[in-house]
Amino acid sequence: MLAIFDQKTGVFLLYLSQLITVSILFLFCIAFFINAAPAIPDLFYNLTSTAWNPAENKFGLLPMVYSTALVSLIALFLSIPPALCCAIFLSEYLLKSHRNIIKSLLELLAGIPSIVYGLLGIQFLAPFVAHVGGVGIGRSILTASILLAVMVLPLIMTLSEDALHRIPNSFRESSFALGLTKTESIFTVLLPMAWPGILGAFILAMGRALGETMAVMLVIGSIDRLPSPIYNLLQPGQTLTSKLGREFGEVSVGSLHFNHLVLIGLLLFIAVMIISFIAQNLLKSKGYSSYE
Repeated sequence: MLAIFDQKTGVFLLYLSQLITVSILFLFCIAFFINAAPAIPDLFYNLTSTAWNPAENKFGLLPMVYSTALVSLIALFLSIPPALCCAIFLSEYLLKSHRNIIKSLLELLAGIPSIVYGLLGIQFLAPFVAHVGGVGIGRSILTASILLAVMVLPLIMTLSEDALHRIPNSFRESSFALGLTKTESIFTVLLPMAWPGILGAFILAMGRALGETMAVMLVIGSIDRLPSPIYNLLQPGQTLTSKLGREFGEVSVGSLHFNHLVLIGLLLFIAVMIISFIAQNLLKSKGYSSYE
């Protein structure tokens, strides 16, 4: 087959594509900073304030930051155990032919649009939480956390299973030769070796949870206040993303309200970028690359 490009042209195109990608990212950052600039001087104060009232130029972010962190952490807490158990089962116990089929079916969950998850949450999960908790209509921080846990579970499961599956069989055989059982081999040999990749999966799922908008917006209740008491998960809340989703389309461009919403977007952008960078470096660390 004739080469379409010579080596120099191919290298040039690769560098050009990287330059375009970085340029787009840089332009995003510039646009964010320009539009968020009027709100940045008050950032520290707003991060410690609970009042959000654009008519009075009050833009307290503390309830939204708290709800965002709480929902994301609870979602990880709920999703990690079943995802990790499923990853171990797929990698170490299931036959290869069955593994590929089951894994493909589970990965389909990751492709379901978030609006579908949100509608299912309104239809089934929120009434269930309302019935069990004996509160309102069930749109609460707990409902959003459970729904997010279901959404990030396939991501954690897939990446964790990949980290385990990439460990060469020689390590398994060596552990068996030393007299370890399969369970002992998994917990004392395989999981520690795959841990960087598994940790990267957790962090990447955290980034997904932080950035999720539509599903959370439909089930969290969208109330701009801290729960009372602070640990009450059955009360409505508001995440940074749900706040953006509800108000950004109705705000006047150039207003102080607009500037603060863009600032919320900037904070989310920076947080997700940092989390993704850390996760990608973990996924490329010894949990993946040193076994290849």
